[in-house]
Amino acid sequence: MTDTGGHIEISYLETARITHVKVVGRFNLDSVLAQMECGHSYAELPDFRGFLWDWREADLSTVTIETFRTVWDRQSDIGFTGNWRVAALTRSDNARLILKLWESVGTHFSPRERRLFTSMDQAIAWLSGETSAGDDAL
Repeated sequence: MTDTGGHIEISYLETARITHVKVVGRFNLDSVLAQMECGHSYAELPDFRGFLWDWREADLSTVTIETFRTVWDRQSDIGFTGNWRVAALTRSDNARLILKLWESVGTHFSPRERRLFTSMDQAIAWLSGETSAGDDAL
């Protein structure tokens, strides 16, 4: 479940007040958990709006519901606070299936509002509160 074949790039989009987390290559649970630690400092910024997880270049073939449960447990341990959203961005049909599971089951483990998108612009608009879900929400 923790192959080292991928990497993660994280950046703060100041004008939108969101953190963009781009996952490239094979999913690596250890890297995702480490990036959550880094992301905690962004989530504490004033007027923080949310996280955009960009899975468009990621291979999620090893991800299961247990993977998500580990991530949600770690999020709870880190102590994320505030009223912000989480968006996921994908273009792969296979990734879309697993991310729909993340979207629907996630509310049972984490109170964050979450949506799945295929458009970066729509995801950013939703995270920024400019739209309710957008025409592009899946």
